[in-house]
Amino acid sequence: MTSNRGLSESIETELEVIEAIYLEDITVEVNQSADRLATICVNVCPKTGHNTDHQLVRLTLVIGIHQNYPNKWPDIEFKNIRGLTDDKIEIIKSSIDSVCEEKGSEPMLYDIIEKAMDVLTTLNDPMGNRCAICLYDFTTNDEIMRNECFHHLHCRCFADYVSTKMTHKTQELNNSKRTVSVSELLVQCPVCRVDLKTSDLRGYVDPNQYSTPDLSNEPLEDESVIIEEAKKNVTKFHPIYEKQLKNGGIIDIESEKNKFFIRISENNEETDVS
Repeated sequence: MTSNRGLSESIETELEVIEAIYLEDITVEVNQSADRLATICVNVCPKTGHNTDHQLVRLTLVIGIHQNYPNKWPDIEFKNIRGLTDDKIEIIKSSIDSVCEEKGSEPMLYDIIEKAMDVLTTLNDPMGNRCAICLYDFTTNDEIMRNECFHHLHCRCFADYVSTKMTHKTQELNNSKRTVSVSELLVQCPVCRVDLKTSDLRGYVDPNQYSTPDLSNEPLEDESVIIEEAKKNVTKFHPIYEKQLKNGGIIDIESEKNKFFIRISENNEETDVS
């Protein structure tokens, strides 16, 4: 028996269940192609009791159902990823694969979506991420904000950024003799350059209201790589440097400056002796 969407009764029932649960957060597109029956898109957020201010990460889970589902696992994709690094996305994907293995050839759409939400709730923590402005890792003592693009930043770093941008834009406005468009007065996200809403900036016009981030004394990973590479190059090219120095191929700027310098006092002493 098939439904109005041309799907088998079992698949139609499963789709109706998850549509009733996730309401406006889910869309189902029936493809009826040779490869895929339907594509399900679900907006997945952490379980924070509907408090969106506490949701630091999110994504859109895309589930593709094949003709022989559930005997064949559905395709899984992630879109509109916010606040998640590649390694965390891999954790979500691995967890969903485990659900598919556990369910075997049983209906699994609800379980996949719930697992994604559960893992996302666990990952709803900026610790382990890095401020995109100062490039230092977040610590438990830091004041951290999340902008509308879901980029995490130190409050102090973001406030400094906003304050500097607003100062520059004010100066440009005062010095400009032309009409300035509204878009030119907007402040962009320091990561993706999307125009930020005024409401996203309201609490960050005064950097002094936030404490300075607890910056680690350890060099950043990127800096460590650069320093280590520089040390290797010094060792590698030192014999060449010594050879060039011996053959006069290295110019000592200070020596060249004083090459034709005549000391008056020395000439006077030589004159007195003679």
